[in-house]
Amino acid sequence: LFDIYCSILRVANGKKKEILKTESFKFKLSELKISSTTGLIFVNFFDKPKSYGSYSGKVTATDLDRITPVLASMLNFGSTGSATVKIGGNLGVGIAINEKKSVNFFLGPSISIGKANLIHINLGLATSRLTRLGEGLKIGDSYTAKVPTVERYELGTYFGLTFNLTGLKYLSNKKVYKAPQWYAVQVSDTTMMP
Repeated sequence: LFDIYCSILRVANGKKKEILKTESFKFKLSELKISSTTGLIFVNFFDKPKSYGSYSGKVTATDLDRITPVLASMLNFGSTGSATVKIGGNLGVGIAINEKKSVNFFLGPSISIGKANLIHINLGLATSRLTRLGEGLKIGDSYTAKVPTVERYELGTYFGLTFNLTGLKYLSNKKVYKAPQWYAVQVSDTTMMP
């Protein structure tokens, strides 16, 4: 069991004056549920991915697709309970579905749907290596040789759906109501002997 304290301070002229309010939140580690999910994530980088080249002795750039589909595997964590919709978080990794097949990393909040947590809606921040100009070059600079590039980690946002396949076991183990069966009973006649 953890106690998390949150204090609200009154600030004047950049200096802390006094504590106005303190709240305590209790969190039980036993109430934390972690599940593994797999699905499709779409990443939108803040700066568009580009490919570089040269034309007429000038450095040129071509914009690539801003949104990249990624096949991802997530660790989703949240509270236990019988609620149909629960809010939690996610941490994951995935491979881009393109020619580059770059590795992407994810971190953010998530929403799980269903008592078995079968469906997870994930969003947050993503990072992956993107190709950028090297040696301090800029688009439009004079350069006749092969344009040098470097790989840098850059940030973006992501959104996608992942599925908890182990949650299917919950559904398969659920008791199914069976209608009562009616049986016909045959009664044989008996003869009473005097």
